[in-house]
Amino acid sequence: MDAERCQQNHGKKGWFGGDKYQPALERFQNTLGRCMVALVDDSKLANLNDPIAAIEAVNTAMGMFQMAYNNWPDGFSFWRAYHAAYRLHPPQV
Repeated sequence: MDAERCQQNHGKKGWFGGDKYQPALERFQNTLGRCMVALVDDSKLANLNDPIAAIEAVNTAMGMFQMAYNNWPDGFSFWRAYHAAYRLHPPQV
């Protein structure tokens, strides 16, 4: 789970001083975008033009996923923090 990788690499540097968090965050955001497209394909989300509706649809899906697969506490912790930050500062469309 990409969210767990973000949680585990936050604030860490690699051997040569490279940031480990930024690549993990970019991968997470790419996966998040693919999840949103999948939710549109599954008719769980009307379109991608409303970022708040999209993030809420993913949050609903993550809640169901967590009930079924609760063995990624770091990933779900990161998701809750990411979701809260996104709700406070949504992207300007």
